Amino acid sequence: MTVISNTGINTFLPNRSYHATSRAIGNLRPFKTAEQKEELLERIGHHLSDAPTHNQWGRPYKKLGNEVRSIGFNVMDNHLHKIAHQYSADGLSQLMSRVLSWQARSYNKSSGWRGKVFSPFNATPFEELIDPTQIKDMVAYVELNDPKLQFETPFASFQVMTGNLRCDWFDPSFVLGVFGGAEHFCEHMNRRGPAIVRRKFIDWGIDPRRYPYRPIDPSMIKALEIHGGR
Repeated sequence: MTVISNTGINTFLPNRSYHATSRAIGNLRPFKTAEQKEELLERIGHHLSDAPTHNQWGRPYKKLGNEVRSIGFNVMDNHLHKIAHQYSADGLSQLMSRVLSWQARSYNKSSGWRGKVFSPFNATPFEELIDPTQIKDMVAYVELNDPKLQFETPFASFQVMTGNLRCDWFDPSFVLGVFGGAEHFCEHMNRRGPAIVRRKFIDWGIDPRRYPYRPIDPSMIKALEIHGGR
């Protein structure tokens, strides 16, 4: 499937992992509040959770859980990062287009804004067989997208691993399996994290020594790994 994105044309392939990004138009912040972030995650859950879900007219949402699996996510005020593995050629495209179209309607209704809310989403594939560290490095980048809050970012997938955020459609054991377990996950985050945080602050013109990287402890997520992320 070929999709136009804000950087050109993306050809989506089955059985491939992608880093998808959706950004708001101009200075819009459609995910500024905690309620808006929760609403977005709930909309994703409508399509990825196992439980039956219906829209306001009683119609069932299309289930895409057999076509897309989430590896990581982070909801910022004006954009969404999502790492996913898709099994079909258009699973990720279906998920993003359905979720973002509903989110745009909701934002227009609540804010009084009229017009486009999001730029076309962009997705970059991982060369998993050539370089398996690509996807691990991107998980670190996504989790640390807010270099000040770092792993305390409230609406990121790491919070599901620690039990602070409930997302039935996100299974921590799936992403931990990519790393080979909780200890290897934390080792990789702590190895790559300092450079990611430092680079972001340098790009922002802020002295990175003001906000040093804060390591994470495997004990924070081992229990959820044992219980399969539930």
